[in-house]
Amino acid sequence: FDIQIDSNMSPKEAASRRDFTFNSIAYDPLTSEVHDYFGGQKDLHNKILRATNMKQFGEDPLRVLRGMQFAARMGLTIDPETAQLASKLADDLPELYKNDQNVGGISRERVTEEFMKLATKGKYPGSAIQYLMDTGWIRYFPQIEAIVDVPQEFEWHPEGPVHIHTAHVMNAAAEIADRRGLKGDDRAVAIFAALGHDFAKATTTEQREKGGKMRWTAH
Repeated sequence: FDIQIDSNMSPKEAASRRDFTFNSIAYDPLTSEVHDYFGGQKDLHNKILRATNMKQFGEDPLRVLRGMQFAARMGLTIDPETAQLASKLADDLPELYKNDQNVGGISRERVTEEFMKLATKGKYPGSAIQYLMDTGWIRYFPQIEAIVDVPQEFEWHPEGPVHIHTAHVMNAAAEIADRRGLKGDDRAVAIFAALGHDFAKATTTEQREKGGKMRWTAH
């Protein structure tokens, strides 16, 4: 990297350029001081994911997907104002490119990197589905969007519709992967398999009579 130092920038101004408040915390090893200008420690304690600077956050829309994998890794919930900002960014982004090389104008490689972090490091990867719903970014991932609120038979799935079931399965896959010591691509395969295992229910779910009773099925 070619780094240019701005000697006139204060530590607070530098911190304000970080994406989320917990990322804006700094530690001075010479004085053992913690510099926390934007309440990052409090947000971490309360498990809140909050944008550091609402005006600058939108300069790089990928920050929304960075938030997705951070939330999954640390069990954070996105704060409503940050979610609203992310949703506005989704509204302002161009639609999916026809060549499918970009998501909302962000290169596929950069998007992939955040999803890989979700899959290789996320303790609660299933939270990504609700996160994408809360931020409006689920529109850029139509296979995931299609399973939202798809009904399931209560007797077998009391947890609710397909997207909630999928989130539970993703979290369970992460638990199993960690228990078995899976890392890197091996862990990612388990998480992505869990994410995609019921995609077909979006187009096959219907009510059928079984044993004299109408039930939700997905043949």
